[in-house]
Amino acid sequence: MAERNPYSDYIERAQDVVDFDETREIAEWKHEVIEGLGPALDAVRKGSSDWPSLVVRGVTLEDDIFDWRAGEPLKKWFKSGSEEALNALRTLWDEGAVSSGERIRGFFDLVPADVPAKRKGTGLRPVSVLLMALGPDYPPYKFRQFDSAYKHTGHPQPPKDADEGTAYEHAVSFLDRLVDSNDDTPQDRLEAESVLWQMEYAAKHEEPAPPARVWVIRAGKDGERIEFNLKRGLAGMGWDQLPDLRSFLSRADLEDAVRGALRRERPDDSEASVSRSASNHVGQLWRLREEIRAGDLVAQPHKTDPVVALGLVTRAYWYNGNQDPGAHHVVSVDWKRPDMSWVGIGQDLRNSLNAQQTVFAVSRNDAVWRFHQMLLTGHDPGARSGHSGPEQSVEILERLEKLADELLWEEVEHLRKIAIMLRDKRQVILQGPPGTGKTYVAQKLAESLAGSAERVRLVQFHPSYAYEDFVQGFRPSLEGGQHGFKLRDGPLLEMARRAEDEPDELHVLVIDEINRGNVAKVFGELYFLLEYRDTPMRLQYSDYFDEPFSLPKNLWIIGTMNTADRSIALVDLALRRRFYFVEFHPDRPPIKGLLRQWLAEYASELEWIAGVVDRANEKLAERHAAIGPSYFMKEDLDEEIVEMIWEHNVLPYVEEQLFGESDQLDGFKLDLLRRETEGGTEPEAPAANGGDESAGGGDAPD
Repeated sequence: MAERNPYSDYIERAQDVVDFDETREIAEWKHEVIEGLGPALDAVRKGSSDWPSLVVRGVTLEDDIFDWRAGEPLKKWFKSGSEEALNALRTLWDEGAVSSGERIRGFFDLVPADVPAKRKGTGLRPVSVLLMALGPDYPPYKFRQFDSAYKHTGHPQPPKDADEGTAYEHAVSFLDRLVDSNDDTPQDRLEAESVLWQMEYAAKHEEPAPPARVWVIRAGKDGERIEFNLKRGLAGMGWDQLPDLRSFLSRADLEDAVRGALRRERPDDSEASVSRSASNHVGQLWRLREEIRAGDLVAQPHKTDPVVALGLVTRAYWYNGNQDPGAHHVVSVDWKRPDMSWVGIGQDLRNSLNAQQTVFAVSRNDAVWRFHQMLLTGHDPGARSGHSGPEQSVEILERLEKLADELLWEEVEHLRKIAIMLRDKRQVILQGPPGTGKTYVAQKLAESLAGSAERVRLVQFHPSYAYEDFVQGFRPSLEGGQHGFKLRDGPLLEMARRAEDEPDELHVLVIDEINRGNVAKVFGELYFLLEYRDTPMRLQYSDYFDEPFSLPKNLWIIGTMNTADRSIALVDLALRRRFYFVEFHPDRPPIKGLLRQWLAEYASELEWIAGVVDRANEKLAERHAAIGPSYFMKEDLDEEIVEMIWEHNVLPYVEEQLFGESDQLDGFKLDLLRRETEGGTEPEAPAANGGDESAGGGDAPD
């Protein structure tokens, strides 16, 4: 049996995760970066007086490839036009046969100590971009993307004491292995590095959102089950004398069973004592059964050691039929950090962990975000300043529950999870095919979170929408009979000013069809501010008003994105990093089953439509082009309106999705799909001569 090639396997996995057409586009963009650095290369080698401006222009890129943390000090150094900076660039861009490692080491040797760019990993990144001026054999370097690729392929890591030059040569040799392992893609180092680039962003996009809740679940009175739980991937309670908790139809039934068990165990206790104890135990058992969900975070303090185990719930409550003592009622947990040091946790959270109950939620002091950070990094960063945690507010929860009922969503948890994401990054995008209710939900959710429609604003992006429309720009004005131009704020700045004026209130900007505009141009420097809200910076037109601007933390952004329109399918990778993405698809909750539920409540005689839509989506076989339920969620729906919607909304949409495959369109006629879903006779195939007979011989709607 032939030995597997880990580099070839990596490329095969990448093909399942990323769009290789987009990868080639990224590689082509990097070729443009190389060309853009050409004038700087010539100027440095010739010693032209304009070399500083040409170098700075060459590395001022739309994406953060020239890392701002280490790149900005270098740009400032180049702008100074110093002889040291010129010599450093000449060393990096030497015309002789010098290895890339020697070039990089020579460059860093000439960087003075007062230029804060010599940092492992980040310092090499901007220098690798400068090195691109020598051609496509010199790809850019980013530590995280190479480190991840090394781990996925088993490729050896560079030596721990490797300098920047050695680390770069090690990375390039890895790219050569990827190129050599495949005949087609990647074709060169730039394309290979672009695969790593895409894989890193795909991994970030797939990272789980912060948990909805954090639970403390103790491992027995004296911590006797801690090792058992860690080994088995479990957390739970005792009460072996109770059957499967799901066998109790209500909390009252469970309480009767617990009270009876306590009476038998403690016959001398008073009824009041038994009732108090029963109520306490039932509250914890009920939380275990009903409230702890997959994706929640569990903290399990050790009783004897100064550590706490942290993990994520992978399976909600289940009854352990193996009859392990003290472990009948459990949830499954992936213990990602079994030995988080107690010393590294803030005293305020330690106080919460010391509460006496066996199962309880921790929410105070920004606990959800902090425990998530501990899970990711092993470090408690402390509570964020100005933390308000709106998703924990009783009033907010009540509004979300009311909205879930209005939307006919079976669980409010979907809305709470979006609120958690918004609190973490303050911006989220609802994405999915048309008709899945993205815009409606975005507006309603914004109002529920903000508490008032007055603190919500809706804008819609389109191809002609610009930075001047969204952020700030000069607009025609008429003052005193004189025509002129006046600097005016766009909706983003207007909402930001209002949020600053009302710091205790939440404001939400809804951006409909966010990917229909040229997002990079519309947002401009907002890309930076979306991620670093505490950092003030000068806006594009701020030369006219010397006023730094920062994006308020109490301004949240909800975007919507149509995934069916192929012409706008590509989304800026920098945007993806700054937003959480939430899928709205007919094949996944909360949209799955929504049309059937709506019809059952408002038009029960038309429930067959849900089956027709499901069948049509099966035939489309492209989930991003699925038919959403909103087409038919109308108060005055009847069969005539259904036929009108299908003929003049749905079929034109399907025809567009089947462009070049018009012979399949007959299979989407309403009467045919209805017969198929209602178990009628299987219709005959359409006539082979391409005529317009309806499949199955029935009368097709005109």
